[in-house]
Amino acid sequence: MPSYLSIFLYILEYLYERFLRLLTGDLIIDEETDPSTVVGKVALVTGANSGLGKEVAIALAARGYKVILACRNLTLGKSVVQEIQQRTRALSSNLILKELDLANLSSVRTFASQVSTQYPKLTLLVNNAGVYFDSDERQVTKDGFEVHMGVNHLGHFLLTNLLLDNLKAAAPSRIVTVTSTNQLIADLQLDDLMLERVENFGFQNTIPYNNSKLANSLFTKELGKRLVGSGVTTYSVCPGLVATDVFRNFTPFRKFYTNLNILLVGLTAKQGAETILYCALDKNLSKETGQIYRFGKHFKSAMKKMDGQVGKSLWDISLQLVGLNKK
Repeated sequence: MPSYLSIFLYILEYLYERFLRLLTGDLIIDEETDPSTVVGKVALVTGANSGLGKEVAIALAARGYKVILACRNLTLGKSVVQEIQQRTRALSSNLILKELDLANLSSVRTFASQVSTQYPKLTLLVNNAGVYFDSDERQVTKDGFEVHMGVNHLGHFLLTNLLLDNLKAAAPSRIVTVTSTNQLIADLQLDDLMLERVENFGFQNTIPYNNSKLANSLFTKELGKRLVGSGVTTYSVCPGLVATDVFRNFTPFRKFYTNLNILLVGLTAKQGAETILYCALDKNLSKETGQIYRFGKHFKSAMKKMDGQVGKSLWDISLQLVGLNKK
């Protein structure tokens, strides 16, 4: 665990970068402006029914992408599809709603099989969906994984690996995974990835979420190394403190406290989505891979904590946990 001084400095760094972000205005993305360049391109966004995922889906649909909206709640997803059509005038054929439950690896495999068959070429994968529980007790997925590690990391780890051939077929293509500044205060122990040795988290109940977000970034870096020369590049994004549905499982007091912080130093979902879109679309990032970004630039504090050996070990453990052959 980092010291209280380190945490204080991380907070100051965030506030400083957030202030600079306010001064500079909207993030400018240097992207292709010819609409014909995106015709037929397919993008997949997990957790597209709300918050960051919804804003990313809206932006991509407005640019002419065929967008696969991967959602756990299809009822909510249908209303989002209608909203996107109204806001962007996107063709209904360009908005594909599919069910995906990242807490169930069987659902991930079924979903990936459908997408892989129906869309041989996948230009962009945005791993955005996530959970964040405010609980002192360990919670698990259907497969028995600690819920944050299971959904936020392993679900996306499996999904990404199952769709790699589709991404390679569409090269140049990109994989953008949403992480969090909370990775800076993670306490990831590879010999207890599922936190089975912890009986009660107490005041450290953010540790499960923090660990899953560090795992996201380690995965992105390791995947980037493995895909060098394939035409597929990877990016991790810390969107900042954003008003999204990820806090839906918080206690009333924690929710009030979080909303107050968002009001003071946070961002809207649209603002938070800007760096995701920057990594997904900016031409100047085509030669970069495996890096972490926040507020439209490299997140250097987080990048310094990326241990290559830990990333490789996490990869091997993750392969075993999701039932994939070691590569």
